[in-house]
Amino acid sequence: MSNFEHDAYMEKLRAEREAREQAERDRLTLALGVDWNPVRPADVRSWAAVPAPKYKKDFVGKFIRCLDVPRNSYAGMVDRDPVPDFAVMQIRRRDTGMGSPGEATLTCDWYCPCCGRNHEKSLPESMIDEGGIKFLEPEEHYSCGEKYFFYLAAPYTHPDPAVRQQRWLDATRAAAWLMQQGHRVLSPISMGHPMSVMGAGGDWAAWNAQCLAMLEAARAMCILKQDDDAWRQSVDIQAEAEHAHKLGRPIWSLTPMEGGGYNLGVQTEQRWW
Repeated sequence: MSNFEHDAYMEKLRAEREAREQAERDRLTLALGVDWNPVRPADVRSWAAVPAPKYKKDFVGKFIRCLDVPRNSYAGMVDRDPVPDFAVMQIRRRDTGMGSPGEATLTCDWYCPCCGRNHEKSLPESMIDEGGIKFLEPEEHYSCGEKYFFYLAAPYTHPDPAVRQQRWLDATRAAAWLMQQGHRVLSPISMGHPMSVMGAGGDWAAWNAQCLAMLEAARAMCILKQDDDAWRQSVDIQAEAEHAHKLGRPIWSLTPMEGGGYNLGVQTEQRWW
């Protein structure tokens, strides 16, 4: 089979799978008598934790948050699963007998604001009793379309003023690109660098409170991977990631592409918090 034939075959399988999933959603719409997904998680400002339904048959259609999304691994390599930790998903189906004997599996939908598609994720029902899955109900809505409200984290601190200037340009260019894609963005470096130049000065400790307050106002954190390992070594980003993890905010990555633009995806690197 040639590469072209292989790609065509894989595309055919993907289309068939998506058609089956959509047909299942259509059946649920008729069965429930309501739109299958009347609430987009991306349109919800805050969620209220609620007890699990008394009867398991009522799980279908409910929203859940998975605190630590299970990852498949092959030969020691972690699968690049698009669904982030702390993702809010909607249960589409409950099956028994798919995993271990007597263990039920929850098939869920996670709406990706980047590609505009639902991604399917199967979770063991046992995660509910283990505390890894929390049931949710929308508490407050706001009109943000199907896009994200990002806090853009990027390396900045450096003894060389020229490097700080370049990192400010990199962060501001990335923030502008995110806004062009329809996202809302808080970019502390874009704001803070001019203040520093005008005499505010200070290191991470001086800006800590302001940056973390902005992170708390956003709905997700996005790390700009502009300069090799600079983002890994950044004390600032490490502190921001730890705070995002405590807040339950998903963490995304933004990587420049050759020829312009960026690749926006879920942060799948090994956690360092």
